[in-house]
Amino acid sequence: MQSSQTSSKSEQKAAPPLTLENIPLAFPFEPYDVQRKFMTAVLRALKGGQNAILESPTGTGKTLCLLVSTLAFKTCQKHGGPIVYASRTHSQLSQVVNELKRTDYKVSVSLLASREQLCVKSSVRKLQGGRQVAACGALTKKGKCGFKLGNEKHVHTQEILDVEELAKKGIQER
Repeated sequence: MQSSQTSSKSEQKAAPPLTLENIPLAFPFEPYDVQRKFMTAVLRALKGGQNAILESPTGTGKTLCLLVSTLAFKTCQKHGGPIVYASRTHSQLSQVVNELKRTDYKVSVSLLASREQLCVKSSVRKLQGGRQVAACGALTKKGKCGFKLGNEKHVHTQEILDVEELAKKGIQER
């Protein structure tokens, strides 16, 4: 990719208006042809209510293209349910969150993660597996985990955080 496409959002010049399939998209820079084709395929599938299997070589911006085209389509709709973006690993979700931060779309994000990832109580965080689950459950049941509610409140903010950022923020604010 060109260096202008990998720079931070604040350093980039405003991208020219982009419309594909009669849907205006807020893409953070001038897209390559492969990116236009990918977003067009996404929009056609969404407009047709179809599933799509799309592929593109590594490094072509699939995640950003999928996010922008899906969010643009959703913005143009008068109704519809939530967009669910699932991933197998936290590192993949971190990439999605980082790409989402590059866009101009304002969305609510909800993260699902295990106690192992989100626990901010040091005595429980250092435990593993079943011992951690049991210690967390016991503290929560007794109402003795003052951190649980503090960590949950960040899930409902407008700030977009990945799992690691959420846990770090919870630890800092405990």
